[in-house]
Amino acid sequence: MASLDDATAGRALLLGALLSGANPKNLVLTASATASIVEAGAQDVGLAAAVTVFVLIASCTVLGAVGIHLAGGQRAASFLDSVRQFMVTNSTVITVIVLLLLGASVLGDGLSGLGR
Repeated sequence: MASLDDATAGRALLLGALLSGANPKNLVLTASATASIVEAGAQDVGLAAAVTVFVLIASCTVLGAVGIHLAGGQRAASFLDSVRQFMVTNSTVITVIVLLLLGASVLGDGLSGLGR
């Protein structure tokens, strides 16, 4: 994480794409969303709308950080740095909570599918 502070924009984009694509949390969430969209039988405009909404929701933290940076300038930099420091310090707890929530969601979807 510390080496990312000195990364160029191109390197950061490449690392972001690689790390998000290979992240098990993202893979499970994307698979779950895909299954929900397919199960709903969305086609054409509905499918495009569902995928667009999923991408926007999945990207909201990144879009939010970029928006805060663009709107706040230097004041936003200190706020975003404190958020980054909090996330680095508590990354294990954050990962456990996210995986528990994803597991509960996938388990709930699976159990509800058994009742059909």
